[in-house]
Amino acid sequence: MRTGDTNMTDKGHSEEYFGEFRDFWWNKDYIDLLAKRWDLNSYSTLLDVGCGLCHWSKILCSYLKKPAKVVALDNDPKWAKGNANARDYFCKQKVDLEFVEGNAYQIPFSDDSFDIVTCQTVLIHLKDPLHALTEMKRVLKKGGLLICAEPNNIAGTLIRSSLDEEENIEEITERTKFRLIYEKGKKKIGEGDSSFGDFLPGYFSKVGLKEIKVYQSDKCLPMYPPYNSPEEIALVKTLNQWVDNNEGPFDYEQSLQYFKAVNKDEAYIDFFNRQWRKNIEEIKLINQGIDREKYHMAGARIMYVTSGMK
Repeated sequence: MRTGDTNMTDKGHSEEYFGEFRDFWWNKDYIDLLAKRWDLNSYSTLLDVGCGLCHWSKILCSYLKKPAKVVALDNDPKWAKGNANARDYFCKQKVDLEFVEGNAYQIPFSDDSFDIVTCQTVLIHLKDPLHALTEMKRVLKKGGLLICAEPNNIAGTLIRSSLDEEENIEEITERTKFRLIYEKGKKKIGEGDSSFGDFLPGYFSKVGLKEIKVYQSDKCLPMYPPYNSPEEIALVKTLNQWVDNNEGPFDYEQSLQYFKAVNKDEAYIDFFNRQWRKNIEEIKLINQGIDREKYHMAGARIMYVTSGMK
């Protein structure tokens, strides 16, 4: 998705970084619970900001009061033109779907247009998430619901697996330091805070939303032999792609740019290159461990789901 001032590749952010694995971000019974808490079946219009391939609105649309309408908004022309798979899916759900090209900072709809406005992993890419949230609130009807799903990505560096069961303190510290610098540099050059989910309730309060609720996804991705669940198969495929491109989930030049935004000293750049090589080697070791059926992890992550009413 490209919804504000971020620059994505022609391939598109969702496709570039997550592939098929993104289809397994949520447990259905957890969404069932949220839908009940939010009383989603009393709402019939939804705006999906930064829709990408509509992963998030596909999940939510089945709970809407019918007849329902979903507007899928994205600033990236690739996503804004829509796709046949999404159209077919929403049609089967008896939900009208409209794709619109537009900016999260200037949502092309009038005030009080939608029952629900929502986004998933969009605010983490924006220089000014407060501006975007203000716009989302503006197009929300009085009594409507704003829902944002945003992570704390830095926490993932401390999730352990069989690969680092005996890892020493210095190795853990260096891996965490690398991610901290990456995220600080990304934010410094205006591409968003990758762990913005921590701040959502405060920002919801700033824009004047009420009845603010914060939930945390219960989705984990355990990996253990024989790795035959749909989620594990999708992740193994992604890991293989990362090995093939010899860069992992992040682009080398872009990551180096983030580091230089924090500090251009030679020692910083040396640390970046040394840790980058370690990160790539770790992905290869994970793949080797999977091939030998020796790799395992619980696979926790932090994904906040924050809601508020206008």
